[in-house]
Parts: sequence; structure tokens; C-alpha cells
Amino acid sequence: MKSIVSIIGTTLVLFIGLVCFEYYLKSDVSVFSFFMGLLGFFLVLSPAWDRWIQIFDDWLSDEEKND
Repeated sequence: MKSIVSIIGTTLVLFIGLVCFEYYLKSDVSVFSFFMGLLGFFLVLSPAWDRWIQIFDDWLSDEEKND
């Protein structure tokens, strides 16, 4: 049950973040569009970036242990 709630929550946050980021990309530059894009960045791109960094750090440290 936890995994279903986690998947639905992640999908919802991802969707909201992508909508905010797309609004920023398509609208004229204004204070509101800047904050919408920033919200999209923090909801989607920043956590994904941190997760990929963690995956590659773990992957590289596993290879170093095998050498």
C-alpha cells in the first residue's frame, strides 16, 4: 500500500512541477513566471538531479570496492 501511495504522490509532484516549469518556458518573462519556473525547478529538476548524483556516487563507489 505504501508503494502505491508513493507512486501516486511522486507522479502528482512530478506533474505539478512539469506544468510550472513549462509555464515558465512558454510565458513572457515576469515575476510570476519566474516564481512558477523556480517552483517547477525545485519540484522536478532539483530532486532528480540529487537522486542521479547519489546513484552515480553509489555506482562508482561499488566499482572501486570491486577493484
